[in-house]
Amino acid sequence: MKNEAEYELQKRVSIRINKGNLTPEQGQFQLELALGLINNRITTVPLSDYQSFEAEARKRIPRDPNDWETVALALALPAAIWTEDYDFFGCGCPTWTTQTLLLQIN
Repeated sequence: MKNEAEYELQKRVSIRINKGNLTPEQGQFQLELALGLINNRITTVPLSDYQSFEAEARKRIPRDPNDWETVALALALPAAIWTEDYDFFGCGCPTWTTQTLLLQIN
């Protein structure tokens, strides 16, 4: 999951640079800042801690079986899923969109 976050950040920074919203230097700075936050503030949970939930998680997210790990981790912790991906809605785990989350913390 950490790799997916890094991939998405790199993709989004590249888009902002290509649109002219950031210079390459600004983009690199923002990317390094975000990656630093990921490395310092996010706890990576070993697969062995949630792998036993794989079969159940795959049943709950049939449209995108590659996302089973997110559902399995939510089941194991138990935790909610912060997402804009509609594949997670209806998976039986609480989900939060950014808009709803922001309303709760403001």
